Amino acid sequence: MLRTLTPAAPVRLRTPFKSRVDQRIFVSTLEEDLHKTFDLNALQRQSAAWSAQCCGIRLGDVLNRMEQAMNERRVSKIREQIRRELADLRAANAAATAAAAEK
Repeated sequence: MLRTLTPAAPVRLRTPFKSRVDQRIFVSTLEEDLHKTFDLNALQRQSAAWSAQCCGIRLGDVLNRMEQAMNERRVSKIREQIRRELADLRAANAAATAAAAEK
């Protein structure tokens, strides 16, 4: 004799909860993000090369010329100071010679 088990009230089954990860979220490093943002592509590099050959301003040349001009100004100021000090020294020497001759 077979007995079947039948519940007195209907059984409510819980709904299964499933989760999964389809893809990991990738966070790039600061360096990678900067390269992605600021690196030139092939067309941009070619355009930059053309503009540098044609009519672009080479900042290196400009900065070198500015540095050269600043050095020249510094040297001329030093030379002028030396000229003034030599003139003062000659005047003081002449005054000392004249004072010694009067005695």
